[in-house]
Amino acid sequence: MTNGGHVEIINVDGHPPLDHEDACVFTTALQAADDAAPPSIKYCVTRDHGFRQATNLSPNVLVLYPYEFVTLVRRSRGALAARKMRPPFQQP
Repeated sequence: MTNGGHVEIINVDGHPPLDHEDACVFTTALQAADDAAPPSIKYCVTRDHGFRQATNLSPNVLVLYPYEFVTLVRRSRGALAARKMRPPFQQP
């Protein structure tokens, strides 16, 4: 979370292969919460096929289609729910 902070965009990252607008979105995602500890996982969700298929972008931001993001969230929630259902390890 950026906690209401802002990102100062001086140079855009990913332009080219991204157009300027997409590069600004990508740069914002890349720079958001840079000072977080532990480092944050950054996602950029888009329906833009060209954006999703762009090569040579920083690997610090995962660019996903909406259905991929929803699947990721559902799997994560399922894993957490299954972990809570397991009985605690009982020592002899």
